[in-house]
Amino acid sequence: MPHLSPRNLRLPVLALMGAFVVGACLSDPDPDPSFSPSPAPTAVASAGVVDETAQTDSPAQTDSPAQTDSPAQTDTPAQTDTPAPTATPRTATDDDAIVVIAPEHPTRLLPGDNLNATETLLVDVLYDPLYRLDQQMIARPELAKELPKIRKGGTVLDIPIKADARFHSGQKVKADDVRFSLNMARSLSCPLGHTLCRATNTYVENVTVEDNVVTVLLSEPYAPFVTEVLGRLPILSEDDVKEATTELVDAADRLNAERPDRIISRIIEATLRDACLEPEPPEGCLLRDHRETLEQVFRRARIDLPPEAPYYDATGLFDEDAYLGHLLRRLESLAQVFDSQAQDKNSAALGLLDATVEPFGGGPYMLERIDDDGTYHLTANEDHTRTAPKIERMEVRVEKSPAVATTRLLSGEADWLLETNAEQALVINGSPGYRAASRPLDTQYGVLFNVRPDRDYFDVRTRRAFVACIDHTGLATVLDPERHLASTPYTATSWAQPGAEVHQRDVDEANRWLDEAGWQMATDGVRVDEEGNRLSSSIAVRPTSVELFTFANQAAQQLADCGIELIVEELDLTGDAMLRQLVHPNDFDTMLLTRRLGPDPDSAVRAFESSRITTKDNQADENPSGFTSEIVDYHLAAARETLDDEQRLASYAEVQAELETLLPYWPLWYDSSVSAVSERLTGGDGRVDPAQSRYAWDVSSWSFLEAPDP
Repeated sequence: MPHLSPRNLRLPVLALMGAFVVGACLSDPDPDPSFSPSPAPTAVASAGVVDETAQTDSPAQTDSPAQTDSPAQTDTPAQTDTPAPTATPRTATDDDAIVVIAPEHPTRLLPGDNLNATETLLVDVLYDPLYRLDQQMIARPELAKELPKIRKGGTVLDIPIKADARFHSGQKVKADDVRFSLNMARSLSCPLGHTLCRATNTYVENVTVEDNVVTVLLSEPYAPFVTEVLGRLPILSEDDVKEATTELVDAADRLNAERPDRIISRIIEATLRDACLEPEPPEGCLLRDHRETLEQVFRRARIDLPPEAPYYDATGLFDEDAYLGHLLRRLESLAQVFDSQAQDKNSAALGLLDATVEPFGGGPYMLERIDDDGTYHLTANEDHTRTAPKIERMEVRVEKSPAVATTRLLSGEADWLLETNAEQALVINGSPGYRAASRPLDTQYGVLFNVRPDRDYFDVRTRRAFVACIDHTGLATVLDPERHLASTPYTATSWAQPGAEVHQRDVDEANRWLDEAGWQMATDGVRVDEEGNRLSSSIAVRPTSVELFTFANQAAQQLADCGIELIVEELDLTGDAMLRQLVHPNDFDTMLLTRRLGPDPDSAVRAFESSRITTKDNQADENPSGFTSEIVDYHLAAARETLDDEQRLASYAEVQAELETLLPYWPLWYDSSVSAVSERLTGGDGRVDPAQSRYAWDVSSWSFLEAPDP
């Protein structure tokens, strides 16, 4: 490890991914910053996507419902590379069902953070929000008759509800159901994911109903509320939820004497003892030592245990610790059931129910059954408020092997691979009648500069030199030629994308900027300022992150051409304490990080708002760069006070222009996912394109092309 001077010595930071919203949902207390630094000991921190182990500890997943009607899943490991399908084969002439091959079993079927691809699809088709987001993240009325009417300076939203909408249970959708759903999202035990719960809790002051119109009072003008909350919140049947949770709430009350919260504390204390650090730790140090205790609590509460199938990997190995971690988080929800007030009891209990069986939603498809092999059978909702799906059924089958999934697609057994890899994409694209493509996701990688006056990158000329000295396209695509590059901080498919150009490498330009900023080349090839301080910083990369490690090393080589020293460190250290020691005291120069972007452009750029600057007293990591701009502040405020898309677009274009000029942040690329479809599938605008980021939003319009005459 290179020697670090006191000036550059830093501590590592935990990589946290989450959409940026303000507020708190007490059932999920962890921070959810827009900027999520990854482990970094020094001036530059590296982001790595949170690994599967880290995600299992995410409070956002504490409310995963058990799937009570699929007991066979508990003993069935995942299929590996066996070519023989377990389900009944279908032929290309079967036009009554969309057959989807998914890579993972669902563990919850309620909206939330960090949903896998299977969960995301099922939630989208089983539930209806007030507004459904289309391909460009534009809100279109679903259960609402029209966009909200804004009053009182943008703080009051009047939302008329469609009169003919019904839930899958047959219950009519009422304005009271919308109020119930919004209040559930506001509750301390909100089971709908940290991001959604926190946004609702932050902005909603009150919800009232009159003549089938829902009136939402906000604490401040906030137009993104339509997409960030109303476009994601599932509208649940109040009567159905209360009926389904009654028994569970009663059971929890009977368990009050056992105090699940104390059981949780005992288990955690037992696993964190000093003795557990010994080479041969005593019994009780492992979560699996407490399996019987955890399972007994749920049995006594008459709560079905979750299926074990989602916790088998592609090789057939069972991850017992992940399964028990899931149980522990469910136990936290159980404790909340009888620790909460009346409304909160329903919220906490909902997170423990099997939402796949209870008909709480009203989406375009309804759940018919779950087979023992984990296949989900859905039927079209003929009474859907927008339009009944043209294809009568949907089947979602799980196959963890990409190779086997490809075989099933190309044999005509399936129509859609929800996720696959680049290798299988080549096979699929070489087969007539099928198409695979990569689509950008809402996770963005980028470089964040600390622009405070006492930092090396305070001067915008230095930041411009840093960017100009690096081959953006070449380094970003070195391991993935199909990678989606970022040129703005916005979500790749956002309607606010102004279409900025990707930066091109120009060493001469970089050197001119550095000369102008007062950085002079020293004899050792590293630039120094007039006080002799070297233009040197460090970047830490997790050893397991091959792509980030490659990017960091090649970036360091290129920056050396401009006299900028970048030291690459392999460190795998995480923890909130390190986050506090690095970001909160602003003890860094730059960070390579990940950002989870929300559907509204506001979520991508509010981290540059002056009022959100991270300080000792404000440790929410909302603006760790210390960036401030009156232009950005003005246009962000203006965009929050209107629902006029043209006005908002103009405001966000001004924000982007200012960020492009002052460069507090350099966007690099987006995470991506590869999907594949049969070209027999067609939608309202032609054949279904697997490259679309939200192509399931209009699944009701899909149909099969007629086979050509022989």
